[in-house]
Amino acid sequence: MLDANYNPNSNYTVESLINFWKYLLLNPDKHVRKGLFDWIATGKFALTEDGNIISYRNVDVKTKGKDKDWDTFISQQWGKVKKWKKSPKNYCIVEDRGELICVANDKSSEYVQVLGVLSELYADLDTKENTTVYTDWHSHTMEIKMNEAVKMPREECDNDPSASCSRGLHQKNAAHFGTFGDNTLVCLTNPYNVVAIPDYDHTKFRACEYLPVAHAELEYGEIVEFNPGTYDIPYNGIESLNNLLQTESLEDLQKQGLVSKEIEAEDFKFVMDKAREVISKRTVVID
Repeated sequence: MLDANYNPNSNYTVESLINFWKYLLLNPDKHVRKGLFDWIATGKFALTEDGNIISYRNVDVKTKGKDKDWDTFISQQWGKVKKWKKSPKNYCIVEDRGELICVANDKSSEYVQVLGVLSELYADLDTKENTTVYTDWHSHTMEIKMNEAVKMPREECDNDPSASCSRGLHQKNAAHFGTFGDNTLVCLTNPYNVVAIPDYDHTKFRACEYLPVAHAELEYGEIVEFNPGTYDIPYNGIESLNNLLQTESLEDLQKQGLVSKEIEAEDFKFVMDKAREVISKRTVVID
């Protein structure tokens, strides 16, 4: 926090760290509020400005879209540009002698065939009817689509940290050894939605919601990790909690085990005000 505030070259911003911490304070599981720092310590600590964790997920293809290779390439280039902390609006995709290349807009005039601006091509992946659907390696029952939040009821997740592989939506960092699935996705996870970090392996966790946003960049089969710091990939991830607030009070949510009993009303209001701001203005912004 001090480095983010006083060091102009810090990898982080104060707001991203505060948002991360406040969302974590909401988490009803005390072991998660401690254990998530153990998870962070095993890899690079990459956050979004809204306080979400950048994590990874291996998946299989359930239904191959018409242009799977195109979908994979576009989402991977979008993730790569975000990793550079640049805007995909400033990059485009060109074709050169049959090869797809991502170049800065000011270089596009050097190529005969310009296929489009990266941010617009990425946004188009959401609107295509025949898009690739992914699934989990274990059960092959889930449907996972790019830029569509994957959710399951929190009460159906196993929040026991002594359980190794159990109920929940599994996420990992680049240090995790498992490669169960042919594709690796970059995901966003709100700290509030983490339900367990296994005691025996701090390189993975279980959550009740995450958002897949891109294909991970791989090098020699290993994930090219997002560097430490803050990234502008807006997403909130607690819309369900915001909806509950329409009918439930903080005290009721605490009694139901949906919110930490240690959080003060003032801090809770601060977090939810920030959440509503993101939900109303920035829910998922693709550029």
